[in-house]
Amino acid sequence: MNYFDLYSSYPDRTIAAAWDAQVKEAEMTPWLAGTLTERGYDLFARFAACYAELRALPRSARRALQRQLARSSELAAILPDYLQQGGRRLQHRMAWSLAGAALLLALGQGVATAATITVTTNDPRIIPDGQCSLVEAIVNANNDAATHPDCPAGSGADTIVLPANAYMMLSNPYVPRYTTPFGTTFSGIPAGLPVITSQITIEGNGATIHRDGNAPAFGLVRVRRNFAPPLTPPAMPGDLTLQGVTLSGGSSFGGLSNDGTLSIKNSIISGNTGRGVNNNGGALTVENSAISGNTGGGINNYYGTLTIDNSTVSGNTSNFGGGGLNNSAGTVTITNSTISDNTGDVGGGVSNSFGYYYGGTGSVTITNSTISGNRANRGGGVYNVGRCFSNPFTGQTCNFATLTLNRSLIAGNQATVGAEIENLGTANANNFNLFGSNGNAGVSGFSPGPRDIVPGVGVAQILGPLKNNGGPTQTHGLVAASPAIDAGDPGGCRDSQGALLQTDQRGFPRHVDGNSDGTARCDIGAVEGLGFAAPVDFDGDGKSDLTIYRDGVWFVLRSSNEGGIGITWGGALQDVPVPGDYDGDGKTDQAVYRDGVWFVLRSSDSGGTVIRWGGAPQDIPVPADYDGDGKTDLAVYRDGVWWIIRSSDGAPISEQWGGAPQDIPLK
Repeated sequence: MNYFDLYSSYPDRTIAAAWDAQVKEAEMTPWLAGTLTERGYDLFARFAACYAELRALPRSARRALQRQLARSSELAAILPDYLQQGGRRLQHRMAWSLAGAALLLALGQGVATAATITVTTNDPRIIPDGQCSLVEAIVNANNDAATHPDCPAGSGADTIVLPANAYMMLSNPYVPRYTTPFGTTFSGIPAGLPVITSQITIEGNGATIHRDGNAPAFGLVRVRRNFAPPLTPPAMPGDLTLQGVTLSGGSSFGGLSNDGTLSIKNSIISGNTGRGVNNNGGALTVENSAISGNTGGGINNYYGTLTIDNSTVSGNTSNFGGGGLNNSAGTVTITNSTISDNTGDVGGGVSNSFGYYYGGTGSVTITNSTISGNRANRGGGVYNVGRCFSNPFTGQTCNFATLTLNRSLIAGNQATVGAEIENLGTANANNFNLFGSNGNAGVSGFSPGPRDIVPGVGVAQILGPLKNNGGPTQTHGLVAASPAIDAGDPGGCRDSQGALLQTDQRGFPRHVDGNSDGTARCDIGAVEGLGFAAPVDFDGDGKSDLTIYRDGVWFVLRSSNEGGIGITWGGALQDVPVPGDYDGDGKTDQAVYRDGVWFVLRSSDSGGTVIRWGGAPQDIPVPADYDGDGKTDLAVYRDGVWWIIRSSDGAPISEQWGGAPQDIPLK
């Protein structure tokens, strides 16, 4: 019986018939039948290539290879436990038939060495044009074969390299088709790209993958499941690493849906509908990335394992629980990260619950992180669930989700109940956390411990706005004299495994003497110290760039890639260079002060701004962020008076400070 209609039209009828025979025999082995049902489309291309190669070998060489397959412990190690525990007879039987040997090789694709597949076009579709597209590359990587000859064959753990800063528009869904052992064919969940069914790394090089707004609804990327109930686990779940990629515009399930293993590194998941990332019983890691502006929530973790490091989850919205992060009976570890400006019904920032239907207790551990600016009806920052049920047969049963907080800053959130945290489950604190503001912890259902801080000042005196403070993601920097500075554990800030944290979210040193008392002690929250970016950081990486101003030309050695650039801005004899972040994008703008006129070249859009402020012969330009809005203010120092235009509202102010002839204004 042919379970996959696609293969009935395969031009080599011998190979198609051999495949049919293997599928028929697999009915007697549940795990193999399940694997062929789940992976049939991907496996057939690999099977066909292996069968053709084996058939072409001289008989003696083929028999030698079959002997190796029959005895291979390496092959047995990567196949399911059923093959390793008493199933070696099956391996032996399959190896000694041509079709069985081909199927073993196809199933054992993990034995292959890794391949690098370079995408050469921005058009992601399958087109036989001699250019390797993204869809063609994924299919070849999944199949470990040259299914599409425009791309190299996949082999083992593959790396797909995208063109630098490419923009790839997805206009049509890629719909996998499956057939059950009963002969029923059905369609899988549509996605913009083929389902990831093997170990693949996508090196984005700054590329964007976006769904066309006029296209039908579909999510962008799916990673194949770890489990296929009620069948046994398939041999190799999908394993995807995204590096330097932006995913946007996804609909249906949103940006990413992971049932296997997914790592998001130095990437942006933004502007998707149906959540940014869904983790359905899989293993998800988010590092140095931004999950922002998604509708339906930022991240949903359902019975999965989730680790978030050095990342920001911001600006996401959900009509249900967890605008930023919703955890249902999963295990979540958050370190050196920011959860800000998210909105949900409960748990604007984070919602943590137990398993209502299948049991299980939700667990969230938050370490040296900042949760601020989130909104909900209950639990503005965090909502932690607990509930008791009465049963006439078993009595009362109680389930509690667990929340653990270490050296984290939770302030400036809003809710009717529990502005910062509403706890109905189990909350573990008393570990150098900061809760609330103005003397109000803003928590419900537990009390801060004696080692925690409830500051007596307002939010604006604790931390600054969400902006680029250096590093790959936006953060809330601490303000001068913040009660969070040098208020962490005197024994050092450590991750959930007890290892000393060496850096903050931005990658800056973690243990710094921020209050000048002579002792280096870590701060509470995601950012160490004041959140100011480097004074001449033209590339926005949080590090100062070596810069020379020469006769109107700015010579900059960028620290991000050690590349040198020269930009002409200014050049009059009286020009004074006054670099600063005047547009608030986290990058330094070239600017000169000339006889009371400020000429600014904005890095955000390369536009120019000309503003008159100052002009007296004794004026000294002293630009800086005097109002704390993340933008440089125009200012001059004149005979002991500081004349400032606030960028936040455009209002001019003046303040007397100094005035002695020998005074030198510092900025």
